[in-house]
Amino acid sequence: MIAFLAVAIALTALGFVLSPLLRVRLAATGAEEDPVDRELRERRETAYAALREIEFDHDLGKLSEADYRELYTRYRRRAAAALRVASQREAEVSALVESEVLAARQRAASAPADVPTAGTVAVPRPARRRSSLPRGPLLLGSGTVVVLAVVVLAIVFVRGAQRPARPVATLPGDG
Repeated sequence: MIAFLAVAIALTALGFVLSPLLRVRLAATGAEEDPVDRELRERRETAYAALREIEFDHDLGKLSEADYRELYTRYRRRAAAALRVASQREAEVSALVESEVLAARQRAASAPADVPTAGTVAVPRPARRRSSLPRGPLLLGSGTVVVLAVVVLAIVFVRGAQRPARPVATLPGDG
């Protein structure tokens, strides 16, 4: 019984330890990030981190007011430039998607259509979205917790049933 309990605890710990690794591996199998987008994101994050650091140093008194204003303005411009470029790229992607949708609609309108009966239009069902969380480690962890709870309750019940009832106190004169 103790060995089963130890195995259940070990499996729970293993599930929680491996779940971040599985999550990273599952995320890596998705679509790769565009290198230009990654560079823009890194530039923006670097500028934001520098702004936080500059403000922190100014609050501690490590930077004079003039240095603070100059550095803050410089890194704020860098962050704004990265945001502008990202916004332009987003607009380009949106325009590309819109043109692809328009082309697909025109192809569908010009293609010979099989007319459904009774004037209904067959609409394809949208694909179901899958959760980004890996279910395996979560199910393993929650299942192990349930099993542990049942085992602990069984142990408490069995031990309680096996012990003879002892008096809480004895009266004087009772042997």
